[in-house]
Amino acid sequence: MVYARIAGTGQYLPARVMTNFDLEAMMKAQFPGDPSKWTSDEWIFPRTGIKERRIAEPTETNAFMGAKAFKRALNDADTRADKLEMLIVATNSNAKRFPSCAGQIAAMADLPETCGIYDIQAGCTGFSYALDIADSYIRSGKYCTIGIVGTDQLSSITDYADRETCPLFGDLASAWILKVSDKPGIINSLMRGRGKDGHLITLKDENDKLTMQGRSVFKFATEVLPQICMDVLKGTSYTLRAVRNIFPHNANVRIIDYAAERLAKETGIPEKEMKQKFYHTTEKYGNASAGSNANSFHEARMKGIVKDGDLCMLVGFGAGLTYGANLFIL
Repeated sequence: MVYARIAGTGQYLPARVMTNFDLEAMMKAQFPGDPSKWTSDEWIFPRTGIKERRIAEPTETNAFMGAKAFKRALNDADTRADKLEMLIVATNSNAKRFPSCAGQIAAMADLPETCGIYDIQAGCTGFSYALDIADSYIRSGKYCTIGIVGTDQLSSITDYADRETCPLFGDLASAWILKVSDKPGIINSLMRGRGKDGHLITLKDENDKLTMQGRSVFKFATEVLPQICMDVLKGTSYTLRAVRNIFPHNANVRIIDYAAERLAKETGIPEKEMKQKFYHTTEKYGNASAGSNANSFHEARMKGIVKDGDLCMLVGFGAGLTYGANLFIL
């Protein structure tokens, strides 16, 4: 049987770190006479679990960050760029309508003309969608080596006058290389969308900055995150107890904790054990959209938290509204 397996991973993190205290100082300077516009670590951290986020410089575009992460993934996979057959880039904040972010990365990475290149936009579920597409290509026998990149510069569309949303977002890029294998790799993927609620996360007409109906999005996320974790297991021989780690989208720690608590009740797995399954880097990077959960997996892999043979799950949810999950063996 043919499988798609992860052969290498990479990340790119902008050097600039914006802490909650930096954000507090910035907003006080921006609105010196209006405390209702201010924020603070005491307000942000208990509500989100975020302490800091990375902020890209203007030159660190989606394509720049994505190319850096992609080259590192190629190196980790011991794969030359001219061996790549397809590049799929998940992004939601490309600086230009065209050329595609994938096209720009292909140029920076010197990919061959024989390599297909395109972008997908699926909100913060983008990497999961890209992984599902790449897996389908490889299982079909059409391609043997595919690159996936999740990259977003959300700071470029964040409204830093909005205390409700500006603490949430940051910038980074993640990349994986998939190769054909006869050993189990991607086991199952499940992608879903609730388009009728897409207006809950959108861009403001007046300035193209992010706006979000936080309470409604929170309700959506706490509903679908535990649901998709269970549904992606259906039809497989695996149970949630067998999953070593779940890598959720890094939107809000309260959402992740709620999902773990609900799954513990549904499965009988002790709550402490269930929470330990969820590995995320929300505190360090906040919501970096398309690359966030893939980046958490990369860091866990580099630290030896996940090892070859471990059963894992990647879960996303976000603008669109989209959600999805991928079950795979490293």
